Amino acid sequence: MAITLYGILSSCSKSGDKPGENNGNTQKQYPAPNWQTTDASTLAYSMTAVISVSDSLKQTVSTGDEMAAFIGDECRGIGVYVERDSATPVFYVLIKGAADESGYLSFKYYNKQSRYMYSTDEIIHFKIDDNYGTVDDPAIPMFEPM
Repeated sequence: MAITLYGILSSCSKSGDKPGENNGNTQKQYPAPNWQTTDASTLAYSMTAVISVSDSLKQTVSTGDEMAAFIGDECRGIGVYVERDSATPVFYVLIKGAADESGYLSFKYYNKQSRYMYSTDEIIHFKIDDNYGTVDDPAIPMFEPM
């Protein structure tokens, strides 16, 4: 009897205790990403993105959150969070590419506090020396929960 009861009790666990598992909400929680950029020696050109998040996500943006730019599955730039003012948190992302780059960029955003991951569709084309958003008018792409 004691062994059976122990087996039943030990098999019970709270959902969402482990990163990547459903936490009882509809979103999964993820461990902090370990994004690594593609070898920069093969990507001599760059563009800059200045990105903020939608109003619904701004409330929880904080130091430790992460953002990165991707072409396909390749990480092409990792963002730096800059707290300009509480109303408009921004990430600066230096995005690397080749001279003949033809890929479209997508972005991923990781919220450290909630451990939620968000991503965009492929939304812009890589353009050498171009800017996507500015300090005064940051781009606000549509991030969807992963």
